[in-house]
Amino acid sequence: MLIGLLLLACSASAQTTNDTRLNQLRDSLPKGWEMEAQIQPWGDDEIPTLFLFISRIDSVKQLDINKINMDLTQAESLQERAKQEGKTIKLHITMKLEPKWGKAKLDKVLAYNDSIDTEIKELYLEYNIAELEKPHPLGKGQYVYDDSSLEKRVRLSAYNELSEQLRALKKPWPLYSSSNYSVFFYPDYMASQFRELYPAIAEIEEYQVIQLVTRILKSDF
Repeated sequence: MLIGLLLLACSASAQTTNDTRLNQLRDSLPKGWEMEAQIQPWGDDEIPTLFLFISRIDSVKQLDINKINMDLTQAESLQERAKQEGKTIKLHITMKLEPKWGKAKLDKVLAYNDSIDTEIKELYLEYNIAELEKPHPLGKGQYVYDDSSLEKRVRLSAYNELSEQLRALKKPWPLYSSSNYSVFFYPDYMASQFRELYPAIAEIEEYQVIQLVTRILKSDF
C-alpha cells in the first residue's frame, strides 16, 4: 500500500495541473498561502484518494475563546493574549477531489438524500416534536425543547437517536466543481466567534481563501 501511494503521489500534482479552475485558484491565493495536491488513503478501506490542501505557510497562534457578547474592554486584549497564550497551529483547508460527477449520478444521490430527509420528517411527525419546541430565549429563530417530564425526555431522546442514525446514511454531496473534478469541501477551521488568531491578518486571509473557493470552484449544477 505504501509503495502504491508513493507512486500515486508523484502524479497528484500532474493530475491537477491541467485543471483550469484549480490553476486559477492557486494563482489567486493571498501571498503566503500555498496549494498542494496529495493522494492519501481514505475511508475504512484506505482507498487512495486525491486531496487538495490550501495552507498558510507561516504558523499562527490560536486562542480558543468564546467572543459572543464579549465587551469591548475584553476584546481589545485578545490579540496580546493570543500572542502570549495561544497554541501554534497551521491554517489549512482540505478538499477531496473525485472525477467530475455526471448529471445521472448527481440526480441519483440527490434523490437518495431527499428520501432520507423525508424519513426524518416522518419521524418528526410521529414523535410530535413540534409539541416540545419552544422559542429560544435569545430568539434568532432557534428552539429549545420541553423536557419537563419523563415521557417528553424519552420521546425526544428516541427521536434524536433515530434521526441521527438516518442522517448518517446520507451520501456526501459535492458542493463545488473544478474543471475536471467534483469537489468535496471539508471546513476544518473554527468559527471566528470562538477563537482569536495572531496575527489578526491571518483571519482575513483565511476568509479570502474560502471566498475564492466559493467563487472559482463554482458548482456546475
